[in-house]
Parts: sequence; structure tokens; C-alpha cells
Amino acid sequence: MKGIYLFILLTIASINVYAQKAFASVQDGNWNDGSTWDLSAGLGGIEGIDYPSASDIVTINDYVIIDATNSGSDFVFTGELTITEDDTLECQIGSATTGFVLEGNGIMRNFGSFFTLDASEEPDENAHIPKEFVCQGNSIFIGGLNSFAFIADDWELNENAQVFLDNLLCYAVSDDVNFESSTCNMYG
Repeated sequence: MKGIYLFILLTIASINVYAQKAFASVQDGNWNDGSTWDLSAGLGGIEGIDYPSASDIVTINDYVIIDATNSGSDFVFTGELTITEDDTLECQIGSATTGFVLEGNGIMRNFGSFFTLDASEEPDENAHIPKEFVCQGNSIFIGGLNSFAFIADDWELNENAQVFLDNLLCYAVSDDVNFESSTCNMYG
């Protein structure tokens, strides 16, 4: 009987692993443009086939812009996202204030630059509608050595979200860092 339960558990776990696809950017461009990503995952302009879905494993090796939503009016991400050194992810979309939402068991590793509005040499919070960065659920955010982030509005931590910040980084939050529950943490 234990063997059957173990088999079922391993089968479910393997389905979860194989459901995620790995994408790596190969040039500057938009998140939802297949030419931004390696073509090993497929062709056709379909989310999860040509460009990453919200639950995929994504590596940013270039300057990638999110200017279209994948969930209503905010960009919601539940997969694994890594921004490599000297590379940038810019989130230009969202609802009235919210922009990028890391939720569920999502993991984001920033070793480069991350912006929640149109980025430039010196981000101007008045140039665009400010966007929040929300970490919620069991999500994990890791700010690596020499990384940079500009959050144009609030940085919200909800539920069990965990944030780990290395030394020698530059993070600017234009408004507040809010801890919305007693089980979320920021270390660094």
C-alpha cells in the first residue's frame, strides 16, 4: 500500500516538474514576443510555447520589457525567474498601482536590474504611473550581489513571502515597504 502512495506522489511531482518549460532570452525585446526567447520551446506566438507563461522557468539574459498582462491588469508570476548580471527586466503594466506580482511558490532572483515602470538611466517616478511590486503566498525574492531595483510605488509583502537581500546592492522604493502579515520576512 505504501508503494502505491509513493508511486502516486512521485507521478504527481514529475507532472509538476514537466509542466514547467525553461526559457532564456537571446536578445532585447518584449516578454510576449517569441523572437526574444530561445526557440527550443517551439514556434507560433503562444504563451508557454513561444514565450514564457506565468509558471515557467525564465532566465533574463538581455533587456526584457513586460508591457502586456497575463492575468487581468497585473503581471502575475508563479514560476522561477532569474535576472542575470548586467541584464534588466522592466515591468510597465499593471492595475491602478500594482504591477508585478510574485505569488504562489514563485521565485525571483535578481542579479541585474529590475524596474516596475519604464526604466531609463535615472528612473523618474513622475514619468509614468507608479507600479507596485507585490510578493505574496510562499514566494521568495532574492536580491543578489551588485543588483539594482527601482520600485516606483510600494513594495508589498503578504502572507508567507520571504525576501533575502545580499550586501552591495541598490534598491530604491519610491513609497513604502509594507509587511501585510506577521509571517512574511525580509532578511539582509
